[in-house]
Amino acid sequence: MSPEEIRARVAAVPLEARCCDGCRTYVITANATIEICDECWSSVPDALTDDDVATLPEALAFLEDVVTARYAWLEEKGLLSGSCSIG
Repeated sequence: MSPEEIRARVAAVPLEARCCDGCRTYVITANATIEICDECWSSVPDALTDDDVATLPEALAFLEDVVTARYAWLEEKGLLSGSCSIG
C-alpha cells in the first residue's frame, strides 16, 4: 500500500471514532515502535496494520522526534554518561 493510500485511510477515520481530537491514529510505543491506535481503529472495518502505518514518512519522523526527545531527557538526567547513581 502506498503512503498516499495509507494517508487517505487515516483521513477517512471518522472524528467520532478517534480516541481524542489530536490522535494521529498511530502511536509510538515504549519500545520505540510505530503501531496503530487500537482505540481509533477498533470500529473501522479493514483497519490498517502496524506495518502499514510504520511505512509513513511522517510516522517515521514522529518516531525520530520521540526518540530524540527521550535521548535528550536521559542525557539531561545524566543517565547516559556512565555516572548514574541509580542502583
